[in-house]
Amino acid sequence: MPHSVNSTTPITTPITIGRMEYINTYPLYYQLKDNPRLEFVKGTPQKLNHMLDSGEITCAFASAVVYLNSPEKYDILPFCIGAYQKVESVILFSQEPIEFLHEKNIYLTSESATSSLLLKLIIQKFIGIKPNYTTTVANCNDSVAQLLIGNSALARYHNDPAPYVYDISELWNLLTGHASVFGLLLVTKNTPIETKKYLHQTLTEAYNKHLDDLDSCYDSMDEEDKFLPKDTITNYWKLLEFQLNPVMISSLLGMFAMIESNILQHLDASQTAYTLTGVVCQGNSIQPPQQFEKADDSKPTPKLSLIDENGETYTI
Repeated sequence: MPHSVNSTTPITTPITIGRMEYINTYPLYYQLKDNPRLEFVKGTPQKLNHMLDSGEITCAFASAVVYLNSPEKYDILPFCIGAYQKVESVILFSQEPIEFLHEKNIYLTSESATSSLLLKLIIQKFIGIKPNYTTTVANCNDSVAQLLIGNSALARYHNDPAPYVYDISELWNLLTGHASVFGLLLVTKNTPIETKKYLHQTLTEAYNKHLDDLDSCYDSMDEEDKFLPKDTITNYWKLLEFQLNPVMISSLLGMFAMIESNILQHLDASQTAYTLTGVVCQGNSIQPPQQFEKADDSKPTPKLSLIDENGETYTI
C-alpha cells in the first residue's frame, strides 16, 4: 500500500531539505524543525545550489536564477523568498550615490546569484553606468560600494550603514512596479510524487502558521542569530513573502523576461541616468513602472513547472 502523507509508517530515508543559514527563512524552519521525516542541511544559497544540483539534497530554497538556468532539472513547490517592497537583507552600501559609480569598484557577494544579477539589471537598465564588479573578498573593503545579503546585510543595515544605502528589493519595486523574488523552493525532477505531495502539504501548514508566534520563534533561535533586538527581527520577518502567489509569479516571470532579453549585453553607459540619491529611502516615486518586453526570442523564458497539492506538476 502506498505511503500516505498522514501515515504513521516509519520512514527509513528522511527527506533532505536545504536550509538557509540566514535567519530569513527561520519562521518556516521553526514550524518544521521537529518533523521526524525531514532532515535539514544548513548552508549559503550558493552551497545549497550546488548540493541540489549534485543530488545531495532533495529540496532547497535555491537562487531563482538556478531554475532559469536549468528548468529541465527542477520542479517548484509554490514557495519562495520574496518581498513586495523593502527587504533589509539585500543591500548595496555605498560611499557615493549610485549614479556616480561609473567605472568604480562594486563588490558583489558570491553567496547569491539572483541578488547580484538584480543589482546589475538595475544599474545597466535604469542607471546607465558601467561599474567594475568584483567578487574577491579581499577587495570588499577597498570597493566604493558593497552588495551584501542575509544576516551580514541586515546587521549592517541597522547598526552601521554607509553614507548611501540602497535596498535592492525596494529599488526594484520603485523602478519596475514588481515585487522581488530572490529564491525558489526547488525539488529535483526525479523526486517521487508522494514526496512532493508531502512537502507541499507540510510547507503549506508551516506557511499558514509562520506568523502566529514570532516572539517564540525568535526565542528558540541560537544565541548567535539574535544579533538584533527581537522587535527588529520580527518586523523584518513580516517584510518577507514565502508563498509563490500570483503577484510573486508575475514578478518572477517579469524578471526572467528581462534577464533573457539580453539587456546586459545591449545596454551601455550612454543612457540618461536616473537620479536616485535620497529618493529610494524616502519611498517616493521615481519613474512609472517599466514594461518587461523581450528584445530577443532566441532563448525563450522557461515555463514554470509548479507542484500542486497532489504532488503533480503543471506549467504556467
